[in-house]
Amino acid sequence: MTTTPRAHRHPHLLERNGELRALLTALERATAADGRLILVEGPAGVGKSALMAAAAAEARRRGVRVLWASGSELERDLPFGAIRQLFEPALAGRPAEERRRLLDGAAAPAEWVVDPRGDRDTTLTRAEAGFAVLHGIYWLAASLATDGPLLIAVDDLHWLDASSLRSLAYLARRIRDLPIALLATMRPSEPASPAELLDELRTVPDALRIAPPPLGPAAVAELVRAQITGADGDLCAAFHEASAGNPLYLKELLLHAASEGLGAGPESADAVRSASIPALAERLSRRIAGVAPEAEAIATAMAVLGDG
Repeated sequence: MTTTPRAHRHPHLLERNGELRALLTALERATAADGRLILVEGPAGVGKSALMAAAAAEARRRGVRVLWASGSELERDLPFGAIRQLFEPALAGRPAEERRRLLDGAAAPAEWVVDPRGDRDTTLTRAEAGFAVLHGIYWLAASLATDGPLLIAVDDLHWLDASSLRSLAYLARRIRDLPIALLATMRPSEPASPAELLDELRTVPDALRIAPPPLGPAAVAELVRAQITGADGDLCAAFHEASAGNPLYLKELLLHAASEGLGAGPESADAVRSASIPALAERLSRRIAGVAPEAEAIATAMAVLGDG
């Protein structure tokens, strides 16, 4: 695998060719039984999920099997929830004999967690199974990899349940000689996230850590001019300033500009700089409220006082 798909004009993938190249290089190493953990870290909206989706699409194109799971704030109390997302689909369509082969020997304890025929309500007690289940999940992944290289992709680690995080940390430290790439995204400072378990993953030896930077002025200008014909430098700079180069914020600002009918006129730059995006404000308010009871008051004071 020597080529890198060009990051197109989706705002979350522009200026991301270097990051995609690093992801695909790690994937190529994994197919040669040189497995590793790849962590894509950054704040909300910087494009972590888009990067992972692009890498997964390219992996599938190259014949690599992809197992996918996503963390959710609403499911973080469900033990092994992400592990079941990953492995249930890989077992569900297989004949009984094939399922027995994959869950044989050291992998047998994993059946207690990931067998799609199991009773989901009993999963609460499975969280207490300890080392045997962690080792069984590792062996299940290793058994699946005998059929061909695997990309295990997990979005939003910071919202995973503790049992799944322990399982992934156990797996990540044991795939060095397997055709498995473990790719995960996370926000490093998400309120109420299990910091100790996340640090366990971040300290895995030889892990590749990728932190996508904000979009630069040129990339923002390209995206603005793709929507607003004739946008001048001041308007493009206003979008860059207001979004801080965050692809999600830029996308929302562009949607706001379209809904307000903003064009390339000189008054548009001021309108962008003073724009209020309710959808983003509500999302940020929830995040701030989750930090501490006094966080909202501090954030309000910071907004009034400004950057200085």
